[in-house]
Amino acid sequence: MSTPSVPPGKQTGLPTSILVHATSLIALGTSLVLIPQQIASSSPVLRLNALLGFPATGHVALGSGPLPAFHHQMMADAGIAALAVGLCYVATAGASRDLPREQNQFLYASVPVRLAVAAVTAAVLVLFPEKRDVFKVGIMLADGIGGLLLGFQLGSFSGRLRGNERKRD
Repeated sequence: MSTPSVPPGKQTGLPTSILVHATSLIALGTSLVLIPQQIASSSPVLRLNALLGFPATGHVALGSGPLPAFHHQMMADAGIAALAVGLCYVATAGASRDLPREQNQFLYASVPVRLAVAAVTAAVLVLFPEKRDVFKVGIMLADGIGGLLLGFQLGSFSGRLRGNERKRD
C-alpha cells in the first residue's frame, strides 16, 4: 500500500509551536494526575500566587497547611483533561505526517477553541477576583497567545480549513 504523496513545498505534520504546546500539556497533565498534591501545594506556586497579589482562598494560601482532598481530585481531573488534549495533538501529528497542514482539520479547529478557552478564563479572572491564581493566568496567556499565533500562521480563525469558510450572501 503506497502512502499519498505530498506536493512539493507543502508543510506536513504540526508546527513546532504546537508540538511544544502538546508536550507541555502532556507533561503537566501527567504530573497533575500522578502527584496533584505536590504540584498544588508546592512552595514556588504558592509564592508566585502571593507575589502576583492573588488572594489567598484558603486552599492556596501559603502556609495554610495541607490541602483538602477535593482539591487534589480537582487537580487530578484537570491533569486528565490536559493529558487528553496533549495526546490528541500528538496523535494528529503522527496521523498527519503525510497530510499537508492546509488539510489538517484538527489544527484549524483548535484555533477558535483555544481563543474561547482564553476568553472564558479571562472572564473568570475579571468577574471572580477571589478565584485568581497562577494556573488560570497561565491558561489564559498560553491559549490566548497560542491561538492567535496559530490562527495567523494558518491564515484562518474560523476553525475551518481554508477554502471551506462559509460565504456570506
